[in-house]
Amino acid sequence: KQNGENQVMMIGDGVNDCLSLSESNYGVSFNANNQFNMISSDIIFINENLSLILILLKISKYTFYFIWIN
Repeated sequence: KQNGENQVMMIGDGVNDCLSLSESNYGVSFNANNQFNMISSDIIFINENLSLILILLKISKYTFYFIWIN
């Protein structure tokens, strides 16, 4: 939560997901070949492995933890 609001993460891989990716707080795309996904996504995965989402969440948790420590 940020400022009392829930955060939304959209995960998509096609052209029809571009609007949802750009409107969400965090847009994650698995298709780097599409230029629209590259523009509308915050994070782009080259490999189409869904377990990368779990790794992304762990990395972001550690990042906020170290920011809080400093």
